[in-house]
Amino acid sequence: MRFMRSIVPVISGFSLRRCVKEHLKNRSDLYNPEEGSAIVEFLGLGITLLIPVLYGILTIFSLQSSVMAAHAASAQVVLYVQEQPQDSSVGPDLAQRLAVHAAADYGVEPSDVSVSLSCSSGECVSGTKAYATVTVQARLLLLPSFMGGGVIPVSSHATSWGSGHADS
Repeated sequence: MRFMRSIVPVISGFSLRRCVKEHLKNRSDLYNPEEGSAIVEFLGLGITLLIPVLYGILTIFSLQSSVMAAHAASAQVVLYVQEQPQDSSVGPDLAQRLAVHAAADYGVEPSDVSVSLSCSSGECVSGTKAYATVTVQARLLLLPSFMGGGVIPVSSHATSWGSGHADS
């Protein structure tokens, strides 16, 4: 600093140091990099990042609900076959109604559920080996029909080995 003072002469009240200080002071008044509108940045980034994350979470929940509905429906169909009285059988219509009723607990529309039931003896009566496949059409939110309508088929298989034992 002392060296700087000795080099910069003061000519009739003119100081280069004071001039530079004033210039920097005036310049910093016009532009301050620390100034800004935090609310705009917060909202801009927040909404830009929040909407895709929220959509992803809702999609995962929708898929999980459909998977759980398919699993519960297939398990209920084979369990119902095993718990039948000996003189009655389960047909495709009854299996469809059972699956729709079980899937309704998970918010699945009846039109989105389909059932395939087969038994070892051809007729599904108590004590026979039963095999049920339930397919649920998982609907994703906000996807238009030209992109496939946002439908993903999810299926679950359950097998009953007869004698009142069911495995899914």
